[in-house]
Amino acid sequence: MSPASANRQPDLLPRSKHPTIPIAADHKLVQLTDTLDWTEMEDRAQQIRSCKLKNAAGRPPHLRASLGAMLLMATRRLTYREAEDLIRYYAPARYLCGLTETEWTPDFTTIQDFTELMGEEGIKLINQHVVQMAVKHKLADPKTLVADTTVQEASIPYPNEMGLMTGFLTSVASAARKVGRGLKGFVQQTGSRFKAARQKAREYRLFAKTKESKDRVMKQMAAIVEKLNENLGEALKAPAAQRERLRKYAIVAKTKLVQLQATMIKLLPQVRYWIRTGYVASDKIISLHIPQLYSIVRGKVGKTVEFGLNWGIRRLTGGYLLATLAQDRHELQDTRFALRAVKDHIALFGQAPLVLCP
Repeated sequence: MSPASANRQPDLLPRSKHPTIPIAADHKLVQLTDTLDWTEMEDRAQQIRSCKLKNAAGRPPHLRASLGAMLLMATRRLTYREAEDLIRYYAPARYLCGLTETEWTPDFTTIQDFTELMGEEGIKLINQHVVQMAVKHKLADPKTLVADTTVQEASIPYPNEMGLMTGFLTSVASAARKVGRGLKGFVQQTGSRFKAARQKAREYRLFAKTKESKDRVMKQMAAIVEKLNENLGEALKAPAAQRERLRKYAIVAKTKLVQLQATMIKLLPQVRYWIRTGYVASDKIISLHIPQLYSIVRGKVGKTVEFGLNWGIRRLTGGYLLATLAQDRHELQDTRFALRAVKDHIALFGQAPLVLCP
């Protein structure tokens, strides 16, 4: 520590890094912990896990801690890393996760894996159970409902056609090297095509200045990518690739290649439609790695379009949220979501809210 930042009056005794403080009984996380039926929650989570896992191999899951972490993220807007940090050092969060008698903390990958395993339907069931218990114990009031839609933006580059095709080539080249001998022939036979594609990408970025020249290079690039994608499909179906026993990262790499090959089959006609008409094709793929994403026209100043997923959010008095993920860009519209929110509210609580704030 530099002299300028050092404490000029140090403590006589070093401060303890194991503070002891009581947790207030009226804290919202404490009240939530004490009112929930954790046995019912764990049973629901175990049923969802059993439906999705092939077998029970592996270590037993920390269901209590993982459920608490998921509920903490539902009550506060947190990333996985922020949730890990809060559970590690914030006493009410540790109480929610049932970790006050241990120093163990789930890391962010454990929280993420559990949340992804639960999936949308699993999280929805657990979230509804929590909100119903909160209403039952007067922690939330269903008489007032605030409903709105929002976009969960994805961290992806701007989805232009040349960028998507270049990203496809980069991802395929990286994954193919990890699969093993089954795709060795594909890597060797397509080396010249990958080189030609890289040259087209360079030509597009450095020398194509007019719309005509850009469309011409993009059309040539699409032809190369289409041929490479056909070669990849044939290689994945070849007997050598089918017989090879893969392990660990090779399994992940092959699964990625299968997903990329299927995505590019859908994307190439959309690229050619853009070149031919100048308009974006319906249900345009905007991400190779997360093809479920879509563009959402928002009409904001300086940001007319956002890329990600559309959510419908319902908030009760007390801060409890219920979220609905749109399956496509047309399912949840601002003008119609208020009516959808009231119908869902009646289905969950048996009566309509007295006050609706759209």
